[in-house]
Amino acid sequence: MGNKWIGITVAGIVLTTAAVGGYSLANKSLKTTTVSTIPVSIVSATNGSLSKGQMFSGLTDTVKKVPLAPVVSSKITKVYVKVGDKVSKGQPLFAVDSAAMQQTVNQAKAGLDAARANLAQAL
Repeated sequence: MGNKWIGITVAGIVLTTAAVGGYSLANKSLKTTTVSTIPVSIVSATNGSLSKGQMFSGLTDTVKKVPLAPVVSSKITKVYVKVGDKVSKGQPLFAVDSAAMQQTVNQAKAGLDAARANLAQAL
């Protein structure tokens, strides 16, 4: 008979604990939280001018940087683009002194002729 009362007491404690835990969980899930919202207005971007003078500071950077290095050194005689211009592939950016370029070509031809002469002499 004593074991029966101990079993009933333990079962009662377990049921009470389960009921209190279930009630606590149910209460937590019923709580609502409020989220504060910030009102905003959406407009489409348009081209125009500013009615009031405003100054902005910042830095800009290019999407892609391409280093320019000449194959030969020469004097630039004409520049076809300005800083900030959009350029496309194959578009000439500047002209170089053709006399200096011709001199470089002549030197290369002389070197080629000398190499051919050395080759012919070696054979």
